[in-house]
Amino acid sequence: MVFGVEGWTHGPPISMLEGEDEQVRDHALALQDLPEVAHHDPFDRMLLAQCLVDGATLLTSDRALLALPGAPVSSARR
Repeated sequence: MVFGVEGWTHGPPISMLEGEDEQVRDHALALQDLPEVAHHDPFDRMLLAQCLVDGATLLTSDRALLALPGAPVSSARR
């Protein structure tokens, strides 16, 4: 299932997650706990939620993401 995220501020409605596998559901639900990011890019929020759930680190040059305390992000700048 492909989610459209326009208008979501804290993740998808729970009803949209019925029937999804556990990883997809966990990624979507993790959006609810994320703080707002300065530029409000929903794709960045989804990537960050996936990293939190999967224990990965997001490489980015986005200063708004790098400024989030405790976020699993590292600078991609040299």
